[in-house]
Amino acid sequence: MKKALLAATISAALAGGGAAGAATLEERLEAMEKRLNYLEKRVETQDEVILEKDREIAELKKTTGGNSAASSGSWVDNIEVSGLIEIEASHTSPDGDKDESDLITPTVELGIAAQVNDWVSAELVLLYEEDTDNDDGSGDGSDFSVDTAMVTIADPDSSWFVNAGQFTVPFGTYNTDMVADPLTLELGETGDTAIEAGWNFGMVTASVFTFQGDRDSRIDNFGAALNFESVSDNFGVIGHVGYINDLGESDFMVDEGFIADGDDVAAWVASAQFQFGAIRLTGEYLAAIDGFADAGDDEPSAFNVEAAIDFEIIGKPATFALAYGGSDEMDNINDGFTEERVGGTLSVEIFDGTAVALEYRNDEDYTGADADTITALLAVEF
Repeated sequence: MKKALLAATISAALAGGGAAGAATLEERLEAMEKRLNYLEKRVETQDEVILEKDREIAELKKTTGGNSAASSGSWVDNIEVSGLIEIEASHTSPDGDKDESDLITPTVELGIAAQVNDWVSAELVLLYEEDTDNDDGSGDGSDFSVDTAMVTIADPDSSWFVNAGQFTVPFGTYNTDMVADPLTLELGETGDTAIEAGWNFGMVTASVFTFQGDRDSRIDNFGAALNFESVSDNFGVIGHVGYINDLGESDFMVDEGFIADGDDVAAWVASAQFQFGAIRLTGEYLAAIDGFADAGDDEPSAFNVEAAIDFEIIGKPATFALAYGGSDEMDNINDGFTEERVGGTLSVEIFDGTAVALEYRNDEDYTGADADTITALLAVEF
């Protein structure tokens, strides 16, 4: 009897305990469900905050052009800095005179280019040139100047462009593989504060330009240029035709000061360069259309032709070039100007951006003076 009662008591206790345990589990499940709902709502809220912050950052970049401090210095990506340093040693043997030698830094350039926005870019080039003589043949002719300070405006979705500022106007290309500048550059290069408007049609670019110049007190100088370029792996051609209304505004003529009060004398120039694999042929001719009254109505001209071949020396890129140039009717302007030039140059890129060159040239001027010059050049570009 006692055993039956004990068994009944245990059964009742177990039954009661089981009912209590079932109720606790349901409560725990309900609490867990509430907790999950709470966490889901927190995640959704955090996602909304993250999306809002992303929208704010995108809007900030859009309004600042990506050039703010928040863009982690991305403005640096829109600026390029480059430079050139040349060191030159030369030995000249004039006919019937004593030998001369010199060690100079003929060219130091520092260039900065910036893409300000999709429409506007800017370029600045500072130039230092060391020379042995001034124009009068005495003293140190070293010169520091702003060679280029140009702003370019161009529609990124169109073919037109406008250049404004200090730059060399597009009259002549003056391409060369030699150490010495071609005679066409010496006669015709013209740098001034100018405005150029141009159009690009695939391989052809046409432009017109205007500038005040040094001989006049009004803006009445102008010119035009037509360029053609087609380059492939094994063949390339670059062509240029240019016109300027006054050759007397060239850097050389202005420095001479010989024709400062003369009438405008128009000039034209044509140049071409052909690349056949490793072989390159270059030619340029520049001539006045009219005569300079103050120079006996002479119509000065200059030309330069070159042949060059690219190859390797002990695994280093090298170029060997031969050049022939000359001028005509320059004796009444400057009889020391080269009338005939023959030369050859070997250049080797010994390291990336570092080249050495050795050049021989023979120059004869309008006085009949003949000189042989050997030049060694070290050039570093960065």
